[in-house]
Amino acid sequence: MKKRLRKKLHKGEFQEFGFEILIHFQQTITFEKKEIFFDDFIELIEELNLLFGGGGSKLKMEGFITAEKGSVTNLHENKISSWLESKSDIIESFKIEKKDAWNGDY
Repeated sequence: MKKRLRKKLHKGEFQEFGFEILIHFQQTITFEKKEIFFDDFIELIEELNLLFGGGGSKLKMEGFITAEKGSVTNLHENKISSWLESKSDIIESFKIEKKDAWNGDY
């Protein structure tokens, strides 16, 4: 495969990685607290120059996090994990290992 095509298809040296995240909230979380959580979460994602796609229901949120350009780093993952651990309205959160952000099964 030629370099131009590898770049266009995000293959080889142009491959970009992200990770899936799953968050479970306390049963007692209110709509207002969840709205504040979402606002703060998106603010963190934007500060780190990342993108988030996903959604959720009353008691869980799931989605995919990737970089605006390139791949997420271990620093990104650690900052997000630390931030989530500091939130009292979360029962647990799971980060699924990095995977190809462009060419994978989701």
